[in-house]
Amino acid sequence: MAQPTAVSPTESPSTEGVQEESSVEATAVSIPTTEATTEPIPEPMEDPIHLAIIWHQHQPIYFKDPETNSYVRPWVRMHAVKDYVDMVTILEDYPDVHVTFNVTPSLIQQLDDFAAGAKDDYWLHTETPADQLSDEQKQFILDRFFDTNRKIVTRFPRYAELLDKRDNSADALNEYTIEDYRDLQLLFNLAWTDPDFLAQEPLAALVAKGSNFDEADKAIVLGEHLRLIEATVPILKAAQDAGQIEVTMTPYAHPILPLLVNTDLARVALPDIELPAQRFVYGQDAVAQVERGVQLYTEKFGQPPRGMWPAEGSVAQEIVTMVAQNGLEWMATDEGVLA
Repeated sequence: MAQPTAVSPTESPSTEGVQEESSVEATAVSIPTTEATTEPIPEPMEDPIHLAIIWHQHQPIYFKDPETNSYVRPWVRMHAVKDYVDMVTILEDYPDVHVTFNVTPSLIQQLDDFAAGAKDDYWLHTETPADQLSDEQKQFILDRFFDTNRKIVTRFPRYAELLDKRDNSADALNEYTIEDYRDLQLLFNLAWTDPDFLAQEPLAALVAKGSNFDEADKAIVLGEHLRLIEATVPILKAAQDAGQIEVTMTPYAHPILPLLVNTDLARVALPDIELPAQRFVYGQDAVAQVERGVQLYTEKFGQPPRGMWPAEGSVAQEIVTMVAQNGLEWMATDEGVLA
């Protein structure tokens, strides 16, 4: 990823934050060989380099079944228990390190929804007693409860055993025992939990137990997941109020602001792009997206935001004024966008 660059409507941001958190797929590349050199190694710079880091925490709005009050995907929950809380907790060990967390409104609202009682389909399949699972539920668990990095699976011998049994069985649906399904229900959720929390009770006891879990064990894991979900925004606010982090926002529904202002703005960066014959212009919505994002942030964090990460880093000169008029002092994007 290119080095992020600050864009300031009124003033440049402090160095308390600029690097987007993103998923990166490994790609094989050809690396040229290097040759020995007699050139002297440069001396370290006398002045420190000011590095600004932004962690971008975002989840899109996932579909929720109105009849079951259940989201079809578990990723808000899983990233809350794996990343969002732990990333702030780690900073407690480094009090002189200052970073920025960008938290999107769509993520905040879904965290609130989970805290208020919403669940996801994976949660529902976990809390169903293993001896009461239908064939359809069993197949869902076999298909989806290995949705994690294989290196993580290998941390749990029983989890790896269950994966091997599924992959090498002609009829895993029927060859899996009730105990197999129950262990898989628990281990999927345990594996997604950050290791720092797995080292603490009550989860440490379950890690040590390793297998032969009971229904009460599953309830313990799900209870810890709910606790971490409920802690996500408060721990961010506490670190912000202590002065160690800055929390920034993104426009309300994660829109591409320049395209709301005028779809023809896409040609600034991509002159040859094919666009609809009739352009789309809805600047009022762009303004409302910024206003609602600022409003939600202020409600949750007790003060107006200073900075903004535009959705997908999309910026244009035409949005700078509306951003500044909402009290935002800086926004950030990728230097490739500005080139």
